Amino acid sequence: MQFFSKEPGIFYFENYGIIHILSILITLGLIILTYNYRNKIKILKYHDKPIRWILAIILFLNMIIYYGSEILMGTYTYMEHLPLHFCFISGFLFMYILIVNNKKWFKFIYFFSFAGPLPAIIFPDLIVGPDRFMFWQWYISHLFFIFSSLYCLFVLEWKIEKKDMYKSMIYANIIFISVFIFNLIFKTNYIMTDKLPGFIIEMFPFTKIIDIPILWLEIAGFLSVLIAYIPVILINNKEN
Repeated sequence: MQFFSKEPGIFYFENYGIIHILSILITLGLIILTYNYRNKIKILKYHDKPIRWILAIILFLNMIIYYGSEILMGTYTYMEHLPLHFCFISGFLFMYILIVNNKKWFKFIYFFSFAGPLPAIIFPDLIVGPDRFMFWQWYISHLFFIFSSLYCLFVLEWKIEKKDMYKSMIYANIIFISVFIFNLIFKTNYIMTDKLPGFIIEMFPFTKIIDIPILWLEIAGFLSVLIAYIPVILINNKEN
């Protein structure tokens, strides 16, 4: 059970420390390789359905182990561990579209795969390294999630249009409003609609002055969606 401890072991994760930077660089390397060799990957027999299932299984097992470990350690609580965080909502939706090959839903979930994970990659709330499960839970739920989404864009050629970016923001706000109402009823703080984490306020003191969490979430989400559109432009320009 020590592997599931939330206390650092041999490694200690620091924001923009060596583990953080290496995690991002390794994932960027995999994304670049996937993009550069996408045409060679496309001709492989198992590049589609088997890979989609493997990606979905990795994401699903990550969540099962996460919830299972919280239950076994007696730390599970509905106040924190319901699948109502935006990354988790997006992750489960993405698993579904991978399994059923739903390209229509991908058009907006693609943007979700950046809007949720990207802020958590840039500003992770993490102190443990690779010798603890929580590091891998963070990595798979965020960095691996983005990689998997880009695999669908680059290799499987699931199409994204500019109008999908606007639709995704509408759908994301519907989710925000729904979770916001849930938080009001049950006094929870999913998607941080009620209060930003202390480490974010410490890094950005101005968020305490303008204490409107949803405003900062909207800004972060909007910027993430814009970043998500960059690979779409890249792949579309290559095809034209």
